[in-house]
Amino acid sequence: MTPPQAIFAALAGTYLLLNNTGTVNGVPYPSSFGDPAVGIIAYSAAGIFGTTKAMPTGPLRAKHAFSYAGPCRINDKFPANETQGRILHGPLTASSVLAYIGTGLGRRYTILKRDDATYLKPWMDDEGIMGEVWLKKLD
Repeated sequence: MTPPQAIFAALAGTYLLLNNTGTVNGVPYPSSFGDPAVGIIAYSAAGIFGTTKAMPTGPLRAKHAFSYAGPCRINDKFPANETQGRILHGPLTASSVLAYIGTGLGRRYTILKRDDATYLKPWMDDEGIMGEVWLKKLD
């Protein structure tokens, strides 16, 4: 397995949300953040992250947002390297949902380079629920 420091070095940066999709048992499931949702996630080479996502339009705009932050680590129970693996966010030290503080959220990740851009795809596949997010690296 690639050392976690090398993975965090590859992951480090600020990413802008491009797309957020989900399915439940293969049926498209609309995002609770609307379309298009806006968001950002930042990772440091030291293994700290922060993220926020919000609904920019409609009657719930500025009322429907989700953010959380804290340390993260690579899940060493699965193969991982600088382009794919599983990351664990947490234990969360801050969250807009207070019940999430102290808990963790796991995601698979893929880092892709296309043309002159770098993209991050964190996703989950859990008991028929598939959530996929695409983000573009800004720095």
